[in-house]
This record gives sequence, C-alpha cells and structure tokens, in this order.
Amino acid sequence: MNELVRAHPPVLVVGSLNIDRTVIVEELPRPGETVVAISSHSSPGGKGSNQAVAAALVGAEVVFVGAIGADEPGRAALRNMAARGINTSWTVEVADCPTGTASITVDKYGENTIVIDAGANAALEPDSLHAEQFSDASALLLTLEVPDRVLLAALRMAKAHSVPTILNLSPLRGHAPEILSSIDILIVNNEEFTSVASPDGPDVASTQEAANRLGPPVVVVTRGGQGAIVLQCASDERMARVPSVQVAAVDTTGCGDAFAGALAARLSASESLLNAARFAASYAALVATKQGAQVSYPDLTEYETWSTGK
Repeated sequence: MNELVRAHPPVLVVGSLNIDRTVIVEELPRPGETVVAISSHSSPGGKGSNQAVAAALVGAEVVFVGAIGADEPGRAALRNMAARGINTSWTVEVADCPTGTASITVDKYGENTIVIDAGANAALEPDSLHAEQFSDASALLLTLEVPDRVLLAALRMAKAHSVPTILNLSPLRGHAPEILSSIDILIVNNEEFTSVASPDGPDVASTQEAANRLGPPVVVVTRGGQGAIVLQCASDERMARVPSVQVAAVDTTGCGDAFAGALAARLSASESLLNAARFAASYAALVATKQGAQVSYPDLTEYETWSTGK
C-alpha cells in the first residue's frame, strides 16, 4: 500500500514547526486557578509539521517548507521529519528567533487547551517558495500558523501550477479575505465553522448555506466523536456525512492535523473526496487513543491492523 501511494506526486506542506510542551492534569484549570500536573513531556509538533508527518506515515511523498530557530530542539524536530521520509531541504533556519513552541494542557478526558508562541514560524517569508516545489505537487496543504504573506504567495504559485489547495483554518485568527476565495478544500472543526460562517442552525439547509458563504467549493467540517461533514458547494450531492469511529479518547491534541494530512495523502493517491474523508476520520480516531500529537501518529501498517480488528 505504501508503495502504491508513493507512486503519486508529492503533497507540498507550507506550514509551522513547533516544539510541543505538554502537561497532563486531572481537570483543565479555571481562570485564576493553579493545578498540579500528573506528568509532562516535550515532543515535536506544529500544525504544518504534524500534517506532513501524518501524510508521510500513511504513504504519501511529502515536501515540507517551514522555518525553525537556530537551536537544537528545532533541528531535532526537523531530523525527526526527515527520518519519516519527508523532504525538509527547503526549511530555513532563522538566526534571531527560537523555534516555535506550543504550551498544551490535557485533561483526563483528552480535552486540551493550547497556546502558541510562533517564534521562527512568524519569520517565514515568501522567498522560501520556489516554482520547483510546485511543479510536480499533487496538493498544497496550508494552515494559519504561518503569516498571510506566505499563504498568499503559496496560493498564487499553486494557481500558476494548477495545484489543488487545502487549508486547515486553524488556529482561528484574522486573515486576509482573499485566502478563503483561493482555496479548493477548506477544513474546519465545529467551532471554527460556527465562528467564520455563523450558520443559523444545525439543519442541513442552514449548514449548506453557511458553507456556500465561505467561498471554497468544498468545506469539510470535522466534528470529533461525531465524524465529519463534507459539503460540496458546486455539486448535486452537496452534503455527505462521514460516520464517526467510536474510541476511548486519551488526548485529542493533533487529531485535526492528522485528519488533514491523511486527507491530503489519500487525495494525492486519486481517491474520491468522500473515501479520503472516511479514511482521515478513522485515522484521526486512532490518533486520539494515544498521548501527544505527532508522536501518537500510526503508520499505515499499524492503522490497518487496528482498523481490521475493530
């Protein structure tokens, strides 16, 4: 299976690389409250890096463009990506910035809060993008953890090379309005969808109307334990529900990134959108059963063994 997928052109990920600093607690602290951690650990992360690793682990060829600081944690995280077979040769090292970090708190139910310090990610510039990266790419995968100037430049180059574009609209922040109008597939979770589209209610009609207002021809809404919804704004079969896979969630950190990476990988292997979304939802469910983000991602063999045994 890996060989079959890797026969296709690479997924190009332009995005962030962070060091995740995670603490495990019984309950997430309320404002003004101090709680004692059960345990803590550091691991490689960042939405762009996570998505790249997920795509590579399920068999896609992956090229990553990002930025790290001139420090050993960033270099180690980059080596970890290269060990997964990801082409990291385009990633730049920024002399006067540390590698980005994410402070993550996870409770006993697997829910989390995350605070990002962008670090070197904010120093990524459009001059890190080159036509060679786009010339044979099967898809461009983006998030909002890098500056708009980079996203807009990447989208322009993708259009010039007829590369399909996928944006995971996270972390939710103000962004240039032309970004959404340039995207082919938008991935949002329930909260992000509500924030940016303001649907009038949970029924099919209002959900579809809200998706139409966003701009991209395809909107994929991830819903955690409730699966996902695929909304195709220009299709006769405009809305499809992707069923959830019930698991005992341990940590939901990085599940959305795993979904996005797996979706891009399957689309790069010429699977249909709906089948790719089904695979991505199932893959993300397995990720939720382990602690951590990137470190919890299974390869295709582990996933298939688990999936067959369900």
